[in-house]
Amino acid sequence: MIFLWGILVVATVGMLMARVRTVSRQTATFLYTLIMTCAVCALIVLRAPLLDEHMVTQLRLLCAPQQQGDTHRSHAEAMGAAGEEDRHQNITEEGMFAVVSVVDGDTVKVQMDDRRETVRIIGINALESVDPRRAVECFGTEASKRATTLLSEKMVILERDKTQADRDRYNRLLRHVRLSDGRQFGEVMIAEGYAYEYTYGTAYAYQQQYRAAQQEAQMAQRGLWAPDVCAEH
Repeated sequence: MIFLWGILVVATVGMLMARVRTVSRQTATFLYTLIMTCAVCALIVLRAPLLDEHMVTQLRLLCAPQQQGDTHRSHAEAMGAAGEEDRHQNITEEGMFAVVSVVDGDTVKVQMDDRRETVRIIGINALESVDPRRAVECFGTEASKRATTLLSEKMVILERDKTQADRDRYNRLLRHVRLSDGRQFGEVMIAEGYAYEYTYGTAYAYQQQYRAAQQEAQMAQRGLWAPDVCAEH
């Protein structure tokens, strides 16, 4: 409040000086206008109660235009979160099934009633370790071992994602795999650096959180992101 009173005193002195011709009237008017503008901005900063919420919002944009960019970013983040929520509505839980075997870091076999199905896990890609057409890729063996630890002979929940096809070109089921403790297997593998996020054509339900997990794993240099981890390959 002392600051505001100081501004008003200076403005008053400026107008008096103009009356006695110490400075030109145009100069005094300019100074008065400038000082009053600063006073209004000061009121906004101090959140003065005499202004309603709408006036505060508009004047903040005028006095601090950088906040407008923050508003746009917040809106974009909100839209992204809404899109993520919409995609989550496409998830259908199919039930809990036993894992018969682990093929590699992103593929498993499960027992579904009277049949066994190969499941290609949506949203991740682990480096190759068993494909006879390819050489074993860097960190592929490690990814397969970690998947075996997490999944072998365990009960898991399969989730159908309607944003994705039911099966891939190899007739494998495309599913999310949730562990019995509630964690998404794909996210765990990415977060620990055993796999990377993989989007095939269309965004899937957990895409944003998988990408966030990968970014964090890269920054922490975990698993396949560690320096020189593949130097021997």
